[in-house]
Amino acid sequence: MILLPLFVLILGLTRLYIQIDYIFKEGESELSIKVQFWRFIRLKREIPIEFDSERWRMVTMEKTKMNQKDLNEKEKDYKPHDFVKRVKKGQQMVKQIYHANVVIKKFLSKIRVHSLRWNTRIGLHDASTTGRLAGVLWSIKGSMAGIISHFMKLMKRPEIHVEPEFQKTVIETDFQCMISFRIGQAMYAMLRLVRRFNRNQAAKRQTG
Repeated sequence: MILLPLFVLILGLTRLYIQIDYIFKEGESELSIKVQFWRFIRLKREIPIEFDSERWRMVTMEKTKMNQKDLNEKEKDYKPHDFVKRVKKGQQMVKQIYHANVVIKKFLSKIRVHSLRWNTRIGLHDASTTGRLAGVLWSIKGSMAGIISHFMKLMKRPEIHVEPEFQKTVIETDFQCMISFRIGQAMYAMLRLVRRFNRNQAAKRQTG
């Protein structure tokens, strides 16, 4: 019983490191999350992400057998625009979360971003579409880097790059990020969120 408060104090002051790595290349996706604390305790989890690789191969193989008009239609069907739309929706959702809750924003201000690298290679046979997509991605990445630097503590300048490929159809991305925070800060934020949720539920029951 005497050692329990000491253990809780040490645990609360412990800094938790989380590293996220995501690679998408040639129709294959790899996502891994590494967690480390107290230097010698390391956990790693690889999360499978399903992707229709057969469709990717079909588009790649058939592009040499089609004329330019049919090729452009096929590439549109490949849905690179949907990829951008999903990123945009994720960005909007992140903004809503940030602006919705003071507790979350206060906790985010305690997070340190030790490294952030996001490289993307994207291209279609249509040069104008490729240029537009590259421009949109630059805008999205710049906005997300701005959001992160505003709400978190950047320990190192983000490495962001978009490479347009005008000669072939390709979407490749390499994302790596490492953050850290004290476990006690996360526990305190969680307790405040639970308390706020309980108060809201109680208020709803009283008004209902």
